[in-house]
Amino acid sequence: MQIRIGFVNNARELSLTIDGTQEEVEAKINEALENQKLLTLTDNKGTIHTLRTSEVIYVLIGAEKKETVGFAGIFKES
Repeated sequence: MQIRIGFVNNARELSLTIDGTQEEVEAKINEALENQKLLTLTDNKGTIHTLRTSEVIYVLIGAEKKETVGFAGIFKES
C-alpha cells in the first residue's frame, strides 16, 4: 500500500510502499501522532524510516493493493 507524508515548511513529500492493512497502518500512525512520539515505518524493501511527528502536516494512506493471479484482463474477447 502506498503512503504519502507531508512535512511542515517543505514542498516535498515522503512516499513509501509498505505492507500491512489500512487499519494497522492507520492505527500505528495515529498513535504516534497523538502521543507526539517518533513514527517508525519499514517499507517493502526493508528500509526503516523514522519520522518526528511534530513536523508531519498530513498523511495519505492509499487503498490496499489487490493482487491478481493469472492472465485475467490481458486477453480481450473479440
